[in-house]
Amino acid sequence: MPNELKKIISYENAVSILPDEEYIHTFRVAAFGLCGADWSRAEILDKLKNSEVIELTGETARGMGHGMCAYNKDAQYLEDILFIETDETKLSELEKRVDNAE
Repeated sequence: MPNELKKIISYENAVSILPDEEYIHTFRVAAFGLCGADWSRAEILDKLKNSEVIELTGETARGMGHGMCAYNKDAQYLEDILFIETDETKLSELEKRVDNAE
């Protein structure tokens, strides 16, 4: 994927767009379809801290309420990417701030 299309965000920005719930929904794209699971907030924070890339997602994942994803630079397959539930209001506000900063 061309880098210029990606919207990479910081750990702090990623945390700011998480829902306020204790459990946060995630999914991965597997060979047989989508595989979803709820992760605790602590697990999500750990995943975000330990991921090399945190990126805002495209229209499809965002339409499903998963506006960011996390992965490492050596990810080769969609199944290597964790899509993470976001709060749409917070995400829209973050996008405005990021777009204005550019």
